[in-house]
Amino acid sequence: LGKNKSADRVTEDLRFPSGLPGNPTKISWQQDRYDVIDAQGKIDRNALDQDGEEVVLTAHLICGDTEEDVTVPVRLLPRKLGSRQSYIDEIERLFAKANHNKQTSKEVRLPKEAGGEKIRWRREGSRTGYLVILIGLVSAGGLIASWREKQKKQKHAQQEMLAEDHPKILNLFSMLLRAGLTSGHAWREIVREYEAGKETNGIRPAYEAMSLCVRRIRAGEPGEQVYRDLGLICRDMRYETFGNLIAGNLRHGSSGIADRLAGQARTALEERKAAAVRKGEEAQLKLLGPMMLLLTVVLLSVMVPAFLSMRF
Repeated sequence: LGKNKSADRVTEDLRFPSGLPGNPTKISWQQDRYDVIDAQGKIDRNALDQDGEEVVLTAHLICGDTEEDVTVPVRLLPRKLGSRQSYIDEIERLFAKANHNKQTSKEVRLPKEAGGEKIRWRREGSRTGYLVILIGLVSAGGLIASWREKQKKQKHAQQEMLAEDHPKILNLFSMLLRAGLTSGHAWREIVREYEAGKETNGIRPAYEAMSLCVRRIRAGEPGEQVYRDLGLICRDMRYETFGNLIAGNLRHGSSGIADRLAGQARTALEERKAAAVRKGEEAQLKLLGPMMLLLTVVLLSVMVPAFLSMRF
């Protein structure tokens, strides 16, 4: 009977032993219906009616020269509904019964209920599309995050170059003014030297902005307004101050402008030094965490073996 408690209520597969432990008798099995149970005792639940099926099993016993047949009637019943598997079995049975002898039909009949419970059917669609969409969204998010990080690094690098070139430009402009050049000639001379060494030194945003101003003046725009726009092009207050100073020089003359530029250059250089000191201190603070972690690892590697070797 296997897991079944009675031959009158067989809901689980049967076992057909070929012999008995400690007994020389050999057993072979037959049944009067192979459509509901096979030769190994496995029940075809799709072929069972709700009320069950009667099956007569025959055990052919052979012991030496003696043979005998023993019949065992059993009643095969579908599993009692309640578990997930029992409902699956019942639906498969109803489906097979509804579509019996309709293998060539273009349509299939779907059962509407099983065990008093209504069944709703739906076509199972492929989830590949959702997976592709999910991968696409994740990839797009990664690309956007990478692009933003790249833009952030480029902006930071540009700000670093602007801060680095500011005192250099002021000093050079002051020197050219003291050498007797006008503001416009000094501006063009700085741009000319930059363009000559551009391939070697690379692109610098401050000098590019000054070069753009030269081209605008050559195109006929008023020099005073062009110089005032330097801060807008660089997006930096320091260059806005520098541009306004040069624009004011065109209107009020160049008296004392060289000294003012030199003073601003010294101030900018001191600010650069202070910023470098702050970055050094921040770098030391960032290194403090890993150093403490390494110290903890070293202490543990020394103390743990010492404690383990102690005998209490």
